[in-house]
Amino acid sequence: MKTLIATLAALACSVSLLAKEPDRRLATAKTAFVEAGDALSDDRPIAVCLGEHLTKTTPLTLAESKVSADIVLRIFKSSISGDSTRSLLGSMGLARIEAVAPDGTKLWDGYENMSSSNKLDMIKTADVPCALADALADKLRQGMRKARDKK
Repeated sequence: MKTLIATLAALACSVSLLAKEPDRRLATAKTAFVEAGDALSDDRPIAVCLGEHLTKTTPLTLAESKVSADIVLRIFKSSISGDSTRSLLGSMGLARIEAVAPDGTKLWDGYENMSSSNKLDMIKTADVPCALADALADKLRQGMRKARDKK
């Protein structure tokens, strides 16, 4: 089990080290369209929660369609941990997010690997997708700030 935890931690560190600087267009975006990379996977509930919470945590408003959005936020490669994994390992799940411009240019990406060490209390099963979505929204806000302050 310690090997699994160490591997997950190393993966999280390596992914964050590979992330490139956000594009300046991320900071000027006003509208976003949120989509799940795979509608039949754990991407869907996280994307739904992100859409519901995005306007409360960022300056973005939701667009009706991809065409009318300044950026498209795509949730992909998500995995919500089951009750046993949360109880034994403290892992709540992981998700990736990327922001893409209307022309298809990748502007930014982020990753969240949430464990009970990230939170004081274990989150109820129904709240895990929203906890991951909120963590991704926070990373997006940080990316937007970084893009704004970029010289």
